[in-house]
Amino acid sequence: MNLQNLHLIRPALKSLVLTILLSVGFAATNAQDMIIGHNQAHLEDLKSVPPEWIDSAKAKLKVAYFHTSHGSQINSGLTPLDAFMGGNDIYIRSEEGGPGILYFDDHYGPDLSNREGVFDDETRAFLDNPANKDVNVIMWSWCQILGHDGGEDPGYCSNMEDLIAEYGPGGTKITGGERTVPVQFVFMTGHLNGQGEGGSTDVINTFIRDHCIANDRILYDFADIESYDPDDNYFLDDFADDECNYLVDGARTGNWATEWIAGRLMMDGEDDAAHNEPNGGQWYDCSPAHTHAVNGNMKAYATWYMFARMAGWEGDTSNQTTGISSFTRTAELKHIQVFPNPSSDFIRVQGDIEFPTVIRIYNMTGRLIREERLESGERQVDVSGLQEGLFIIRLTGKRDNRTGSFIKK
Repeated sequence: MNLQNLHLIRPALKSLVLTILLSVGFAATNAQDMIIGHNQAHLEDLKSVPPEWIDSAKAKLKVAYFHTSHGSQINSGLTPLDAFMGGNDIYIRSEEGGPGILYFDDHYGPDLSNREGVFDDETRAFLDNPANKDVNVIMWSWCQILGHDGGEDPGYCSNMEDLIAEYGPGGTKITGGERTVPVQFVFMTGHLNGQGEGGSTDVINTFIRDHCIANDRILYDFADIESYDPDDNYFLDDFADDECNYLVDGARTGNWATEWIAGRLMMDGEDDAAHNEPNGGQWYDCSPAHTHAVNGNMKAYATWYMFARMAGWEGDTSNQTTGISSFTRTAELKHIQVFPNPSSDFIRVQGDIEFPTVIRIYNMTGRLIREERLESGERQVDVSGLQEGLFIIRLTGKRDNRTGSFIKK
């Protein structure tokens, strides 16, 4: 079927095509086009990773991770994870690596905040050291992203691009024979600061996201994970912070993590096998710095999901590749109307929509093309720069999500 002529077919058939697309999801085809956020941070997402791809990640990847206390939340979540999942030595790592163990070289102290302007040269020195010739994944996290160059150009993103141009696949260090092992570089956003949508932190994080989307980079979206609870309820518009607190009637009295765990079974320590996931456990204590254990859980799930993707897995195409069909996890799929449809320049959305909302536009490969905030249904979205064809729309509101489609002519 020619998708550019989709407006010529009967509306019922068009609806059927859209329903099928949303229900099966989209396959990710490029490991370098990888945004890892809340859509990959559920327990179900970790369980969707085939065991052979966890094994592949442990066999193929040699990770070096540079961080301070906020970045250590990932480590805190990773440490008890294998015990929580049944204690079968599957989700394990060490600084030495070995058969069935992920090589994970942990560097506590240097991070993107305290190494602003020099982290790239320190990375070069690290990778040029013969002792690190086999390291093929570099991760740097932020302690505090405010007051630094995360949203500047030149700055963090351009420095990362320089490293990729030198040490990444096809980089000058590789083609010049100075290094035989190419490196995958993981970009990161910074933790939430309670400023909400459009605040300084969000502006910087959005700059990094946009860069990664535009340049097909790997992004571990620290902030996006903190913006949602495990049921996909959204809290950034309620000024959520890194401790999972959010505003209720103008006061910071809500905490999405403590609210979510109410009535749910916790594994209290690695020796508490009676409450691990195979025995009904729903979350585990992991004592992450500055935040709640549930946040650490989610970051651990997303980390292993990312490692599997970096090892070559295409992702869970049944529900999580783009996050579009993940709506079926917690809510009935709800549709919106898009007009004019087809359109050559601008579109609007209407329906039972709670504004403000975030609109995301995906192409037919599942790639996120555009993301912006809509304050009302009167706001026009410029689609004049898109290629002709069918596009999928996702609207993310406070308590539910909506989907639709339109044809760019």
